[in-house]
Amino acid sequence: MGTVANLRQPLLVIFAIVCAILMFFGGADLVHMRSFKRAWDLGHIAAFAVWSLLLLRGWRRLATMGVVTQVVVVVLLTTGVGGAVEIAQGAVGRYPGWADVEHDILGSLLAIFFLFPSRLQLHLGWRRMVQVAILGWLLLALAPVARALVDEWDMTRAFPVLADFEAPFELERWSGNAHLSIDHSIAVSGRASLCIDLNTTRYSGASLNYFPGDWRGWQWIAFSVYNPDPQPIRLVCKINDHQHDISGCRYADRFNRTFEMHSGWNRIRIPLEAVATAPQGRRMDLSRISEFNLFAVELPQSRQIFLDWLALES
Repeated sequence: MGTVANLRQPLLVIFAIVCAILMFFGGADLVHMRSFKRAWDLGHIAAFAVWSLLLLRGWRRLATMGVVTQVVVVVLLTTGVGGAVEIAQGAVGRYPGWADVEHDILGSLLAIFFLFPSRLQLHLGWRRMVQVAILGWLLLALAPVARALVDEWDMTRAFPVLADFEAPFELERWSGNAHLSIDHSIAVSGRASLCIDLNTTRYSGASLNYFPGDWRGWQWIAFSVYNPDPQPIRLVCKINDHQHDISGCRYADRFNRTFEMHSGWNRIRIPLEAVATAPQGRRMDLSRISEFNLFAVELPQSRQIFLDWLALES
């Protein structure tokens, strides 16, 4: 047993060092799947579990204290170190996610109540209650990864349909500065559409960020927009690839086209050859399309539109 324990300590140290490096290098980028990005963020749980375990083992005075004192000390240190890590990540150009500090604390509590012997100081009933609560917290942290995996399966099955708003977690594929919601009263196909509440900011709309990005072999990208008002509305469709994302996001390096949406349903079909030849000085990579965006520019008043049945066609 002593030999096994002696072997475990160096492995824990190596793992802790690797975790520290990965906090600032590597990780998910724009082309990675949503499930990978969310799973990567959960690495904070494993990192702080190992760091907390090494702290408890290495700080003898802390190791001999009561479990409640250990929790207070470790959680305070975790919060401080976790906050410092987020600030440091922001300084090196990575987006600081303050929800990561919650994952840091979760990892520390996992170390104390599942891996360190001082947990045995608690009465069995109390210990089990705390462990169940921590496991419940862990399941909540894992839920976004599970939702992403389910939706990625739905995306794969539905392709070449990119969005029809029938899948349970489909709204999580979208972002934008407009308010987005699933509507079940208006649909060109199926039972639902995406309601986009456009505002009066300079650019207001919706962006599809997660979808199968290999559009080779298809001839058209098509979608339907419902305008409930008698007045027409002008919308810009923007499509770009991964090369555009990593090279400055220049206006001339993507597809941009304005369409006038009249009252009722409007079906738009865009030749993918026009998308491919839109960037100046190069051809868009249809195997790595990274974003579909539909937005209005400087509306004089708020408007509402409905988007449905976004699909590739041949």
